[in-house]
Amino acid sequence: TTSAQEIAELGKQLYERLSTVLDHSQRLGSHLAQTVEYYNSFVGSTQNRLLVTAKRLSAHGVGNGQTPEPSKIDTQPRTVSKYE
Repeated sequence: TTSAQEIAELGKQLYERLSTVLDHSQRLGSHLAQTVEYYNSFVGSTQNRLLVTAKRLSAHGVGNGQTPEPSKIDTQPRTVSKYE
């Protein structure tokens, strides 16, 4: 029947679209994970290189003595399982 054919076609379209969205989510998740990795490298470099010098300057009376430290991000994005 026409209704069954339309339902089959809609099901096919839905599956294709779901697959595309899941592909996008996988790429987005990997980019988020990479961004967190880069950010944490930035934080480590800031703490180990820049803030050391800032604290040494502070010991000589330069600045207000307060150096805020960035925090690492421990959260990673969740992965989405592909619908198979």
